[in-house]
Amino acid sequence: MHYGRAFTVGIVMLAGALITVELTASAVQMIAMHAESRRAAAWVAAEQELAAASAPIRAADLIQVSSLE
Repeated sequence: MHYGRAFTVGIVMLAGALITVELTASAVQMIAMHAESRRAAAWVAAEQELAAASAPIRAADLIQVSSLE
């Protein structure tokens, strides 16, 4: 049996497996970061919408709106 060739094939397979695991972990991390970024953006938008909806209406704004009708 060719021990040198078997050793080389084993090392190449091991290196390929490690590269595959590293690339997969990188892809999973990128997907998770993108999802977290989207969640953060949605949270900020919801907070801004809530702040805008609960803002008190000034009397001057009411007068302007009622005078337009």
